[in-house]
Parts: sequence; C-alpha cells; structure tokens
Amino acid sequence: MLQIDRAGHFVLLATGTDQINVHDTYFAKNNSSNARDIYDFMGCNDVYVRNIYSRVSSDDIVKPGSDCSLGFTRPAKIIKYAIL
Repeated sequence: MLQIDRAGHFVLLATGTDQINVHDTYFAKNNSSNARDIYDFMGCNDVYVRNIYSRVSSDDIVKPGSDCSLGFTRPAKIIKYAIL
C-alpha cells in the first residue's frame, strides 16, 4: 500500500488523462489546513478507483468532473469505484 503523508491541494490532479487505475493508497496527513481533493479526475475517461483510505480531506476524496482547464470542456466518462 502506498502511504502519502504530505501533499498540496491535491494528491493527484489528472486533468484530461485516460485509462487510470488508482488503488491501495492511504492518505494520512498530519495537518489538514491545505488538504482538499485527494484524487481529482477532471475530464478523465476510463478511471478505476479502489481501496483508497483517507484520514483527512476538507473536500472530496475522489472527484470526477468536467471543467474548462484544458481550454475546452471535456466530459468525464466511465468512472468506476470499488468499495470493499
């Protein structure tokens, strides 16, 4: 399991990325003042997320969505979560 103790606003900001498999990670930040989204998948397709543990997040742990950060709107499609 990957353990992440410190990160900025996002642990992973994967804008416009396809075919992502994120699994078995543990986010355990000591200071929650700048923790926001853990995994941010803006405009991503074919994303599979499983076994994500978080002790702290002031916003979303996994956030799929669409915005205009690529200069155009790209919808997020096929986002799968496995809750064990």
